[in-house]
Amino acid sequence: MLSKILKPKSIAVIGASTKPKTIGSELMQRLRDYKFKGDIYPVNPKGGIIEGFKAYTTVEEIPAEIDLAVIVVNAKFVLDTIDQCNRKGIKGLCIITAGFKETGKEGAEVERQLLEKVKEYGMRLVGPNCLGVLNTHPDISMDATFAESLPVRGDIGFVSQSGALGGGILNILKDLNVGFAQFVSIGNQADVNAETALEYWENDDDVKQI
Repeated sequence: MLSKILKPKSIAVIGASTKPKTIGSELMQRLRDYKFKGDIYPVNPKGGIIEGFKAYTTVEEIPAEIDLAVIVVNAKFVLDTIDQCNRKGIKGLCIITAGFKETGKEGAEVERQLLEKVKEYGMRLVGPNCLGVLNTHPDISMDATFAESLPVRGDIGFVSQSGALGGGILNILKDLNVGFAQFVSIGNQADVNAETALEYWENDDDVKQI
């Protein structure tokens, strides 16, 4: 199931934005600039065009199958968004949005409900409250993060709970010309955690060291 997240053929960015310096805008720019080999579908209630891609008002409007939904909507809309993703048949989720158990008791309850839905729907989830995921394999070329630097190609699988640490390492290793094969920022690790990544990469020929 992690292949839907780390090796997707299509990505919906739910909460994509035209506003500069927002995460919804930066994610779209990075997917475009890193030349993702699959299809990109921005989702924004206003529709229109975002970073050169036709935007859809809901994920259910997209006229194609979606492997991965990268979610950056406000936390109060996340549960409804998961329901929409389920109706669309999406199995891979990466929730960038913060505002869950890291904020206290109320946020923890929402995260509990979120995980309940993820399990019920047979999905896998990276996050919430994370930096995103990337895969530098030339057949995929996916940078679904909002780190400062575009990644360098390499053979390292890197998993980090902290988005700030993960982003910092990405920047440092780029300066050293050391690259990643795949990167996962697990954030609150409601579902996917470090062990999940280790088990997945154990059988991935593109990852030589973790």
